[in-house]
Amino acid sequence: PAPGPTTPAPVLPEPKAAPVAAPAGAAPVAAPPAAPVWHCAACRRQYAAAGFCGDDGLSLLAGPAPTGAKTVIYAACPKCGRGYSPESKFCPVDHELLQPYGLGMNSYRAGLKGRPEPLERSCPKCGASYPGSQRFCSRDGEQLVPAR
Repeated sequence: PAPGPTTPAPVLPEPKAAPVAAPAGAAPVAAPPAAPVWHCAACRRQYAAAGFCGDDGLSLLAGPAPTGAKTVIYAACPKCGRGYSPESKFCPVDHELLQPYGLGMNSYRAGLKGRPEPLERSCPKCGASYPGSQRFCSRDGEQLVPAR
């Protein structure tokens, strides 16, 4: 049947453009290198450069964050929110007993409820400025303070 008021016209796929050949004798163009990827082993956030995690202060590891279940449980201080390796027992800054990472971070965040977050923070060690949501310096791992 011919297309009409009761028979819809067939939908044809878009024509594909033919690949453009490089001029004879031209060097092949390589794709730009992928940006390096670093990740935090505890929270699995990914970063473009080496340094420290802005959320928990742990040193970043090279490569993308692994997928699947975590096989190592990191620790976190319920008072300052800093992350630690699994074998750590106490926070050297606050002398608090560390908790499994998720529980420690939840305890830390519960202690912040009702407090206004600063618009900007700075590193007391190197002076770098960060948005108020970041808690640790990406350069040296220091805990950030509200900017003055």
